[in-house]
Amino acid sequence: MMKALYFQFTAGVLPMYTVTFIGYWAYGHSTSTYLLNSVTGPLWVKALANISAFLQSVISLHIFASPTYEFMDTKYGIKGGPLVLKNLLFRTVARANHMYVVAMNDKLSPVQKLWHWLNVCFFGLMSLAAAIAAVRLIAVDSKNFHVFADV
Repeated sequence: MMKALYFQFTAGVLPMYTVTFIGYWAYGHSTSTYLLNSVTGPLWVKALANISAFLQSVISLHIFASPTYEFMDTKYGIKGGPLVLKNLLFRTVARANHMYVVAMNDKLSPVQKLWHWLNVCFFGLMSLAAAIAAVRLIAVDSKNFHVFADV
């Protein structure tokens, strides 16, 4: 299992960094915040790029997190459809609090607990910063565009 995970992370990270460095080499630091604004071509190519990026993020989440979620479903005896309200609520709460449960486990050494709490705090702050940055970007860009613009 660990060999497969190492391969999966390597196979996933190498193309991402390759595209990042080649894109920076091609466009430099003067590129738009939204990289596809710097690309010329038909609209359907940009739409396909956006759809591909979205699907890649959804698929990555499910690939990396599915073993953990399957273990939790088996451990707590969750059976039935994924959209049954009881199952949906349990999965939402259990998955949202998974890092907290791991961090509070008494079997962890103090260093492991500290590592988990640092992850919880750091990524919580990063989520908050990303949300603030997204709202700021929308506010800044809204000065350039109108709601019913004839684009």
